[in-house]
Amino acid sequence: MHGSRSKDARDFSVAICNDDGELVSGGVGLAIHLGAIPAALEAVRARFGDDVHDGDVIFMNDPYSGGMHLPDMFVFKPLFVEGALLAWSAVVAHMADIGGRVPGGNAADSTSIYQEGLRIPPMKLYLRGTLVEGWFDLVRANVRLGDIVVGDIFAEVAACNTAEREVLQLAGKWGAAALRQHMASLISYGERMARVALAGCAPGRYSYSDQIDDDGMGGAPVHVQATVDISRERIQVDLTGTASQVRGAINAPIAITRSTVAFVVKSLIGKHLPNNSGFSRIIELIAPEGTVANMAFPAACAARAVTAYRIMDCLFGAMAQALPDRVPAAGDGGPAIISVGGDDAQGQPFVFMEVLSGAFGGRPSGDGPEGVASPFANTQNTSCELIEANAPLRVEHYGFVVDTGGAGRYRGGLAVRRDIRFLGGHAVLQIRADRQKLVPWGLAGGEDGTPGINLLTRGDAPAERLPGKIVVDIGTGDLWSYTTASGGGWGAKQERDPESVAHDLLEGKLSPARAAVLYPIHSRAAAAPGRRAA
Repeated sequence: MHGSRSKDARDFSVAICNDDGELVSGGVGLAIHLGAIPAALEAVRARFGDDVHDGDVIFMNDPYSGGMHLPDMFVFKPLFVEGALLAWSAVVAHMADIGGRVPGGNAADSTSIYQEGLRIPPMKLYLRGTLVEGWFDLVRANVRLGDIVVGDIFAEVAACNTAEREVLQLAGKWGAAALRQHMASLISYGERMARVALAGCAPGRYSYSDQIDDDGMGGAPVHVQATVDISRERIQVDLTGTASQVRGAINAPIAITRSTVAFVVKSLIGKHLPNNSGFSRIIELIAPEGTVANMAFPAACAARAVTAYRIMDCLFGAMAQALPDRVPAAGDGGPAIISVGGDDAQGQPFVFMEVLSGAFGGRPSGDGPEGVASPFANTQNTSCELIEANAPLRVEHYGFVVDTGGAGRYRGGLAVRRDIRFLGGHAVLQIRADRQKLVPWGLAGGEDGTPGINLLTRGDAPAERLPGKIVVDIGTGDLWSYTTASGGGWGAKQERDPESVAHDLLEGKLSPARAAVLYPIHSRAAAAPGRRAA
């Protein structure tokens, strides 16, 4: 039994919250998680009230109780000093598997939360320091990689215990009352800093719309609408006009929508704001229930990040009208989630999952980075060596795609392509990707990026073009190739620095033929010898 784990992609987050459940500080983590931790803790506090004790540990993954999607497991520990609740330690990590109809739990074509795996409302793992018997047996009985998943949950508990030790040391040094006041002061400082940053934004009302390729099942594009109203007191984000929830699993729980809004506001109005609940006090969110931005029970949501990334793009598009010198063009639409699970050549079960990221859009200050995740995700591409060591897979190609990236004064980041061959017996391949029909947009006169592509090659047959979101059986020797979308360009391509064109040619990121079409005025650069990338 083997499989990939959240640590390989860094798909986890840690945080400290105060006794009221407000985020005091987010440490290692993903913005997509950190904004959701207070929502999940709110559900925990509503479930247990005063029935929490020293030594308790609570876990949950229910999207309808403050969670994100079923693979994201939250673990919380209340921290007590002298019998009084002082704070909470919090960890959320993406599990390798959570049961359900498709290995990995990320399929975009599920139609109900009941199909997606083991759903856990807030429950106690430990009661006053004693493990509650039976919970891990239940988890093992419902997931494909029981030992790995249980081990990762124990790792989350260990992280909470580490945080507890550090917080109690601070309480011993400063006193519980002083530490409680310091935490309150940090949150208040975050709010004050946010209001100072808000004062630098011109009041106004700005709207933008975008679309998701499909509903996860090959349907029509899904509309996302955002209106941002900036005043001296707050930033209101209104998602009214966004499509109703869909049959597929791209529906977003409100927790991830809150995270998305908080991320965009923080990244644009004040990157130095403390990472706590204080800055979110200037944000007002309107997300009608029953839409893809705020799903209603029992909608499926395994691929909820697809919608979150498009909400992010819409908010950036709206805010570009208010802050044109800060907003990049659209990126790759968010990392693709690729899972494959089945039997290896010896008949042993495995599940592999990777979060494959591509490119940013061009920025007002430079070209779009490439081969990196959106800062909203902040994951990392899994190394080829880890893939081959942990699963019956062989990586046969991994690199940038020449001549992608929207042209502009600052070009979009290049697409990334990965080809993987399956060496096991039988498996189910699941791909969750977007921006394969509706490409990343350019900004300030920049050109659009290029679309992503999924291909599957079986034996000697020609490669088959796959939809952006698909679940398909594969066999020994089958090879899939995934190419991310590339970023849109920023600014008019006629304004691009000739030295930048020459550098792209030298690095093999741009071919001479393509350079002559895009940048004919830079004929000397276009004629320079290039070194093509693999």
